[in-house]
Amino acid sequence: MANSVSFDLSGLKVLKRDLKRLSKPEKNKVMRKGLKKGVDLLRDEVKKRTPVRKGILKKDIKSRSTARTGEVYIKGGRLSEQKANWLEYGTSKMAPHPFIRPAFDTNQSKAENLCITGIITAIDEVFMK
Repeated sequence: MANSVSFDLSGLKVLKRDLKRLSKPEKNKVMRKGLKKGVDLLRDEVKKRTPVRKGILKKDIKSRSTARTGEVYIKGGRLSEQKANWLEYGTSKMAPHPFIRPAFDTNQSKAENLCITGIITAIDEVFMK
């Protein structure tokens, strides 16, 4: 899918300072855990807004987070990806029924806050050990 949202965490000096104090494996784990909460919120919102006929497309909406990125994606083969594109952008014979972009637009700040608090919580857990 061509939709993408990015969060800029560069302005959080304390967060950057704490991340620098972590080893690379610890930093990767912290970032993965922190991003997961925000990404899962977006995934759930996309699922909630997905038009349902048989429910197959809704089941194929997944999320994952790595140390650098978090993403919501369609996993279920090319047909599910095509259906999502047709619904989101429409076709020559069908009006668009956007569900992905509105889910991201309405929840971006919530997801960003969840990511930040998740990262801070994960950092605290590492420092408490």
